[in-house]
Amino acid sequence: MNVWRLIIDSARPGPENMALDEAHFASAPEAGAPTLRLYAFDPPTVTIGRFQDPESFLDRARCESAGVQVVRRPTGGLAILHKDDLTYAFTAPLQGARDGARDRYFAMVAQGILQGLRLLGIDAGSAAHNNSDRGPGWCFDGEFGVDLSWRSRKICGSAQRISGEAVLQHGSVFLADNSGMMERISVAGATDRPASGFVALDEAAGRALTFEQVARAVSQGFEMSLGISLEPVEVGERETGAAAVLLGSRYACGAWSAPPV
Repeated sequence: MNVWRLIIDSARPGPENMALDEAHFASAPEAGAPTLRLYAFDPPTVTIGRFQDPESFLDRARCESAGVQVVRRPTGGLAILHKDDLTYAFTAPLQGARDGARDRYFAMVAQGILQGLRLLGIDAGSAAHNNSDRGPGWCFDGEFGVDLSWRSRKICGSAQRISGEAVLQHGSVFLADNSGMMERISVAGATDRPASGFVALDEAAGRALTFEQVARAVSQGFEMSLGISLEPVEVGERETGAAAVLLGSRYACGAWSAPPV
């Protein structure tokens, strides 16, 4: 049976989370086994896609007054407001040809997430969109690529980055609706479907769920659907040291001043 590393982490500031994920991405070829890190953000944080311009949809002054950090992700995609959510970072050495790897890894990770949602009583599925319908900046304002959805509403957004040797994939599910804050920190007209475009877990499950409950279900979902064993570990010293360097040189700069990574 394949053994993956499982890190159920404490809530951290956005720059620290992104630095740790890039550190795991860089060390994935030597680590050998895939790593699944489940975590949250404190304080609330907007992660913007690797090549996004935050000025086009975020109001800097409103973010600061609301205590919301903004950081650039090492993965692509559109922006996500992390508040009352569970985020995963999957890192692994690249297996097989790079051609088609994007879809292979999206499909594999989707199996684990979907099974985890089923364990919570949420019957979600994958929805492929041939025609992109992107909002101005927010991931959950549009439909594109392969989404995980519940009753035609997006329930999990994902973003990915693949190098010649490794893969990093991010995704988030929301414990509760955060669209009110998303509207408050957006520039005028930058979000027009804050409530109907996505669904939080409390609505889909019909009850409130804790981070610990969702983390446990997602972990079990990966094991059940992929036939793997997850070994709980702590963040290693190597990744901690590399993340500290990345934090100081890149992620602590903020998304407005940091270049695409």
